[in-house]
Amino acid sequence: KTKYVVNGFKIEFVSAYARQDKLFLRFEFENNTPYPFDSDEILFKITQQNSFNKKSSPEEIVNPIYQFEENFINIKPNQKIYKTFVFNAFKVNNDRIFKISVLEKNSAIEYYLPIIAKLVNQPKALSFNDKNNSNESKEKRSKEVSQKDN
Repeated sequence: KTKYVVNGFKIEFVSAYARQDKLFLRFEFENNTPYPFDSDEILFKITQQNSFNKKSSPEEIVNPIYQFEENFINIKPNQKIYKTFVFNAFKVNNDRIFKISVLEKNSAIEYYLPIIAKLVNQPKALSFNDKNNSNESKEKRSKEVSQKDN
C-alpha cells in the first residue's frame, strides 16, 4: 500500500477501480493525535516524479466529478475515515505521478501522497452482474462497507 504519515496524520491509497469511463479512487485518512484535524480542501494533481524539475512540465490539476461527501475532511482525535473520489478516466505518463494534497485548515501545511502512475493506470474492474446485484449480496456489501468505514 502507498501511504504518507507525518506528525500523526496519515493518508493512505486504498484502491483504484474503473467502471466504463469512470475512475474510482479510495483513500484512508487517519488522525493519530489528541487534536482534531480539519482541512480546507483536497487537491489532485499530476506532476513530475522529480518535484525539483517543475520548469520542464507544470502540474496539472485533476478535479473529481463526484465525491462521497465534501471536499474537505474533519477527523476527530485517534479516528480514521475513508473517502472515495470519482474522476473521468485519465492516464498518468510513466515519468509523472498522481498526487493527492490535503491542505490543513488555518495553516500553511500541505500533506501529500505521491502515487506512481501504474496504480492509477491499472485499476481493478468494477462490475455489476445479476449475481452480485441480488438483495443478499447488496446487504453483505453494505455491511462490509459500513464496518470498514467505522
